[in-house]
Amino acid sequence: MRIQALALATVPVCLAAQSWEPLPDFPGTARDDAAAFAIGAHAYFGTGMEVGWGLTSDWWMLDVAGGFSWTPVPALPAEPRQYCATFSIETQARGFLVGGIAPGGPLNELWSFSELTHSWAQAAPLPAPARYASTAFSIDGKGFIVGGLLADGSATNECWRYDPATDSWAQMASLPGVARHRATSFAYGTFGFVVGGADSAYNALQETWRYDPLVDQWASVAPLPEPRYDAAPLQAAWLLGIVGGASDDTTFHADTYIYNPDSDQWTEMGEPFPLEVRGARGAYAEGGTGYFYLVVGTGLDADLVRRKDMYSYGFVFGVDEPGQAAITISPNPGHEHFTIGSMRSPLQISATDATGRVVYNKRGPVGTVGTNGWCQGLYIITVQDAAGKLHRAPWIKQ
Repeated sequence: MRIQALALATVPVCLAAQSWEPLPDFPGTARDDAAAFAIGAHAYFGTGMEVGWGLTSDWWMLDVAGGFSWTPVPALPAEPRQYCATFSIETQARGFLVGGIAPGGPLNELWSFSELTHSWAQAAPLPAPARYASTAFSIDGKGFIVGGLLADGSATNECWRYDPATDSWAQMASLPGVARHRATSFAYGTFGFVVGGADSAYNALQETWRYDPLVDQWASVAPLPEPRYDAAPLQAAWLLGIVGGASDDTTFHADTYIYNPDSDQWTEMGEPFPLEVRGARGAYAEGGTGYFYLVVGTGLDADLVRRKDMYSYGFVFGVDEPGQAAITISPNPGHEHFTIGSMRSPLQISATDATGRVVYNKRGPVGTVGTNGWCQGLYIITVQDAAGKLHRAPWIKQ
């Protein structure tokens, strides 16, 4: 759907700032280093290490569109584990759990969860040494697992691709640079991104790497503003970033960084996560047409207490149109204004806050947009070109 035009060019009031909203607690035991994935309106959380150092195999589903209610789903029919990597294939309504560590050591198992049958099935194992604390993402119906720790405690930078159509694995180009574990990843269009992580000595890293599966190549892009490992991924539609994480064994964080792949820039989102936490897990799920919710929870807090808190951050997006071109917004973040820098004579510019309220809407060529009266926070800037196509990018007012 397209964002509807308003008769007024601006809304001269300061709307309520966006914020993380508490959800019903995770119904399982408090834990960290769990696993999470999302399929449609459902976010799934399970496994991990609970209070008392026990490992778990239970799984739970959060119905985002149904009032954020929790329902138990079948437990993983295998030994308890933590530090698994996950990805989902929306077109198949399946989530995947790969690797991890169990009481007997690292694993190379691959398990598939079907939302249609609410059942687990074991798939082809990773044909490589068992590993845990890897990261994973999916592109074009295939899953990619990157990095991790091996049984001897060394890190790897291997990248493997799983094709569910043939239940087969293929080794791809390794991640350049230092081998790492506990990195964060997300996908955008036809690219995957691996962010931060830690090396074998647990030194936090701040590199960001972009992977192009069409040519099987990695490229270095803008690094994180600060080194970070064990952060939760932020991915709501095309809004990308990380939440929390640690810079060392005792320094945990609550800040949230957003990455704009079109401008290759990281910016700090104004609203921090409610807790300084590492080992939290996140997933994004649809809450209705145009509504997306980032759901983040569990993890280890700064007092080394395992948590079961859950929080959501809501976004409202129109449906993107095919053939979008990149737009750049500067300065980003900004204070009193911004300028659209990569499009001539836009037909219309609008801005919405995270609740979907339009705070600016104007037709005709627009140069600099003044933002006095806007609250601090995240806004989605939508530009309609002369051909009627919509182009979107996030902007942060500080």
